[in-house]
Amino acid sequence: MIINYHYNNFAYTISKLYEKNIMKKENLFKISLIALAILLAGASRFVSDIPNFSPMLSIALFSGYMFRNKVIAFLIPLSAQFISDMYFGFHPDMLAVYFSFSIIIAIGYFNQEKYSLTKSMINSIIGTVIFFLLTNFSVWLTSGFYTNNFAGLLNSYTLAIPFYKNTLLSAIIYSTILFASYDLLSNKIFNEKFKAIEIK
Repeated sequence: MIINYHYNNFAYTISKLYEKNIMKKENLFKISLIALAILLAGASRFVSDIPNFSPMLSIALFSGYMFRNKVIAFLIPLSAQFISDMYFGFHPDMLAVYFSFSIIIAIGYFNQEKYSLTKSMINSIIGTVIFFLLTNFSVWLTSGFYTNNFAGLLNSYTLAIPFYKNTLLSAIIYSTILFASYDLLSNKIFNEKFKAIEIK
């Protein structure tokens, strides 16, 4: 099936990361932790029936923080999102969703040198605002449910507020799990502070 094909491609990408870092056992272990965290968080999207309660925003930010290689930082979360979209179905607002996630990945990527757990949580909240504004602007443009004026746009945002609460809650929960777990393991196992992984 097509979904299995893309999952195989994802697994192949992870295996190539192992090959390129075969002499760097510390990186291998970190990549394993990150891959496991992303896969588990991504899998949770398939079991949650709560609208807009998803790990994908947190995964996007986490990936941006974790990898110095831009291609990998963007590829992993966007591929995970595409795989889940294949399962749940494509929709007219996908461009806004992927654009939102790309901005969130970039926020993480360009804040690698300024990392702190507190700042990552603040950036998670900023990410939810970006996602809310862009995706609901797209809904206003494409759905035909709203009038094509400022009042219609405002109505679109107003009616989406209950869904934003789920987005915000899921971002706080998943970001806390991803970043706090990585911080704890990094300190306990490697006795070091956060450091993005270099993959050439």
